Parts: sequence; structure tokens; C-alpha cells
Amino acid sequence: MWRRSTPESNRVVQEEHGGESERVWILSECVLEAQEELRAREEQLALVQSMLRLTEAELAAEKRRTAQLSARVAELDDALLTANHLATTALDQSEEVLRKTRAGGG
Repeated sequence: MWRRSTPESNRVVQEEHGGESERVWILSECVLEAQEELRAREEQLALVQSMLRLTEAELAAEKRRTAQLSARVAELDDALLTANHLATTALDQSEEVLRKTRAGGG
């Protein structure tokens, strides 16, 4: 990693490179700023990835609940069909008994 410039290191650069020391210092500051920006973006990325994992977990849980509800709806549909069939059978039998009663009584 890069270290922040100190007055001593700036002086050494100035002594070694003369007029270019200011440009070197400016460039080193730009590098440090870019590294700080990169760290901030990496933290944001980590946060977004964490939120995505939560969202994926919530989606998986919602899919499980939906599957359970679908299974329950299928059970209730079967029960309704059975109840409808039993009611129809009972109605048919009642009509048959009524017809026989009327035929026998009349």
C-alpha cells in the first residue's frame, strides 16, 4: 500500500529531483485519493453483496412458502371436489327416495 507523503519524504524527493518534486507530490496525492475511493467502493460493493444475499434468502423463503400454499390449495381443491361429489350423490339419492315415495304413495 502507498503511504501518505511526509514533509521529510517531500524534501528528499525535492532534493533528488529538483523541480519535479511538486508534480511527484501531486501525483502521490492523486494515487492516495484514488486508493481511498477504491476502498470506499469496495465497502459499498460488500454492502450490496450482503443485501443481495439477504434478498436471495428472502426469495428462497418466499418460494418455499408459495410451494406450501400451492400444496395446501391442491389439498383444499381435492377436498372440495370430494365434498361436491358427496353432495351430488346425496342429492341424487334423496331425489330417488322422493320419487319412490311418491310412486309408492300415489
